[in-house]
Amino acid sequence: MQEKRDLYPRGLLQPKSGFRFSLDALLLACYPQIGKKEKILDLGCGCGVIGFGIFLLHEDRELEVTGLELIPEMVEYARENARMLGLECAYSVFNLDIRHMRRSESIAPESFDRVVLNPPYRKENQGRISPKQDKNVACFEKDTGLEDFLQAAAYALKNKGRINVVYPANSQSYLLELMLKHKLEPKRMCFVHSRSSDAAIFLLLEAVKNAGKGVAVQPPLFLYSAEQNLYSRQALQFCPFLKCNSGKR
Repeated sequence: MQEKRDLYPRGLLQPKSGFRFSLDALLLACYPQIGKKEKILDLGCGCGVIGFGIFLLHEDRELEVTGLELIPEMVEYARENARMLGLECAYSVFNLDIRHMRRSESIAPESFDRVVLNPPYRKENQGRISPKQDKNVACFEKDTGLEDFLQAAAYALKNKGRINVVYPANSQSYLLELMLKHKLEPKRMCFVHSRSSDAAIFLLLEAVKNAGKGVAVQPPLFLYSAEQNLYSRQALQFCPFLKCNSGKR
């Protein structure tokens, strides 16, 4: 078990083809400022990578993570990964469409301290459609879009609870508009760039339910060194999970 934790995220079970987690999920796992005791909801959890990352970064905290996932195969991967990492007592996952969450007995309203969210963000006319349907569900907004996820987050969060999101930087206005609509007030944001000379690719954001106005724009995160295809020291400090893949890009 400890060996699996030390090598994380290597060895994490996920489909050999179809949707597989990527860099944005690892970055999101490292962004929340976790308290001593939290109950966390991972919406669209996939194989569990974000929730497990939070656990492993904060082993001294008292955490309980619940994942919701639409694809049954991914639910089984998440459950097996929890067993493999020795986290099955603190991690649970349900096969549930977030649009039906209000009718589920598994998720009570205003029962979570934090929500983490890496939502599908491509429109169907943006990018190549995969023959693997689960990959399309995870990557493209179709039946379930960003607003459905934010509405579910607002339902599940306690008053003053926090939500952490990763989203394409060039669509930040859409994200912010919908967050404000659902009374999720942005409080911290960090733009992620490939290099210092490049435009931002991701936005990492934390918002608080029913909070007052005011947001801190944090220093940017640059993933790669200027002259080499290697992760920067800043990126490795921010996200230690990148070390297992810290060779050339």
